[in-house]
Amino acid sequence: MKKMSVKVFVFVMMFVFMNVYQSQAVEDKGGWHGLKFKLYENEYVKTDLFLQYRSYHDYKDTQRNFYSLKTVLKHKFFDAFKLGVNYAWFQHKNNNKVASRSEFKWQQRLEFEVNPVPYKVCEWLTISNRNRIEFRWQEDKGAYNQRTRNLIRFTIPLKDRTPIKQIKSIYFDTEFFYNISEHGYDEQRTIPAGINLALNKNVDFQLYYMIQTKAVSTDLSN
Repeated sequence: MKKMSVKVFVFVMMFVFMNVYQSQAVEDKGGWHGLKFKLYENEYVKTDLFLQYRSYHDYKDTQRNFYSLKTVLKHKFFDAFKLGVNYAWFQHKNNNKVASRSEFKWQQRLEFEVNPVPYKVCEWLTISNRNRIEFRWQEDKGAYNQRTRNLIRFTIPLKDRTPIKQIKSIYFDTEFFYNISEHGYDEQRTIPAGINLALNKNVDFQLYYMIQTKAVSTDLSN
């Protein structure tokens, strides 16, 4: 089992780091601040409301007023998968080169998810996968902006294994964005190091380093 675990860990590290595009990058600070409200739950369905405020580029740029309504279907028929339907509305900051000013544009998304139940490889490693298709309506860009997002995450649980009781786990993941309307991959987000903390029963905190790669013309840059 130990040899198997080591091989899995080596494969995981190779997968995450070899899929990050090589490019010149600029580091900046940012934060995603959110609240989660459980609206309804029974044996078949669970519905949550997410409110978020996002900051980028050393907190100079913002994507504000992010609202997301997420519903997950629960039934014994879905033991192997989690099916989800989400609706999101938010504003994001765009630079208007013609008017030489920044302005906020709105965007709506209808999202569908089919996610396999996380797989526990061993006591210290769990693999999870999220598969999402987004139907996006963007201001000034119309409705044909569909894309898919595929994320794979590797989590190492640390609860009750460290002197700091608030630490739940560490993780690393990578996510690929495929733009259906443009027929190509136009973004990748990789977190080579992240940590999950539970400050109390109602407040979670995540600290991570992200490498965000976006397509610019025919090139990819961080």
